[in-house]
Amino acid sequence: MPEQSARPGSDRIESPVGSGVIGDMIISILALLSVVLHAWQVWAGRTFQFRRKLEMAPVLPAVSILKPVGACDEITLQCLESWLRQRYPGDWEVLFGIDDREVEVRNRLQTLIASHPHVSARVIPCPTSATGNPKVAKLIVLEGHAKWDCIVVSDADVQIQETYLTSFVNEFTQSGRALACCLYRIESDGNFAQKLECDATNIDFWSQVAQARSLWPIDFALGASMVLRRDTLQSAGGFRAFADRIADDFELGNRLHKQGKQILIASLPVVCRHSTTTTRVVMSRQIRWARTMRLCKPLPYFLSILSNPTLWPLLAYLTNPSDPVHGGLFAVWILLRIFLARGLQKRFLESRHASGTVWLTPLRDLIQALIWASAFTGNRVIWSGHIYRLTPTGSMSPVSRSDPSNPRH
Repeated sequence: MPEQSARPGSDRIESPVGSGVIGDMIISILALLSVVLHAWQVWAGRTFQFRRKLEMAPVLPAVSILKPVGACDEITLQCLESWLRQRYPGDWEVLFGIDDREVEVRNRLQTLIASHPHVSARVIPCPTSATGNPKVAKLIVLEGHAKWDCIVVSDADVQIQETYLTSFVNEFTQSGRALACCLYRIESDGNFAQKLECDATNIDFWSQVAQARSLWPIDFALGASMVLRRDTLQSAGGFRAFADRIADDFELGNRLHKQGKQILIASLPVVCRHSTTTTRVVMSRQIRWARTMRLCKPLPYFLSILSNPTLWPLLAYLTNPSDPVHGGLFAVWILLRIFLARGLQKRFLESRHASGTVWLTPLRDLIQALIWASAFTGNRVIWSGHIYRLTPTGSMSPVSRSDPSNPRH
């Protein structure tokens, strides 16, 4: 065990966490900073305006919806069908891009399309690329098949309401921005790890995006659902410019931002529905996202650990665990953290009820600290059952086939 020592004239036992007065002071300052940063995050989340009331534009543009599809289980089919149920006042089409070897996926999608004969929808087989981003490989093909100049791009696991497309395109049209994207919620009936993953998005991720938006103009896009015009996409090089990028949505938004164009975070969130999977898959997905964010924003991601609202208060408490004042402050803050998390979740989900795992938010914060650390311990990620190597520039190259049961996310 580490040696412990008592200071002269004091009964206090020094913890290995805080070595001396200076170490204790530094950790206390970091704990206070994390509390302040979290208070700012909560404020940004509470002041973000959802479902803004806008007058309807006289005419909405014709829209091509690009949907790259990987695996196609029952939940995915329900999500895809929601896009075929849209009530849109203009012309629109839906293009499903699939791996050209996926015969079963093609048959299931064609059956789905046949059940909605009034909708202009097609399945587009896309050649399989041996390298690069499999999602973007499909988008490159779909871009060439899109009939209309207003393009909506959305992941296969996104489920929407019948009026979503109208509201989303109307807000984009009236904003005058180059691109609009949406915050997203995660819904899953999966295991414990998936429930914590849902909480991470439905409590912290969206409010952190709102926090970033309150500090500077958004310089990225969120790929769950995006809308932009064809000429805007082409000015960024088209999807082909991001063929080997792990974070194609971030790169697209960032390139438009560097051109002096503005990005809109729309006021209408979408729902991403995740199928039941294993804890191992959830952790590999979280590590992939962490390593992706580390490549996209190296310094901000490195500094993001300072805003962990449980880690630093816990370390401050451990510098003097026998002090009842330290213990009392830590206990009060943990209870407040859970209470604030509950409020953010209920606001985002527009529900009076919070999830049954919200009380585990402090535990999730500590797990998140481990995931943050893992972002700096390797350059490989697992995606759609394949292992990819990431370069410092954000490009990706396949290494080998992984677990075939690993889902598309």
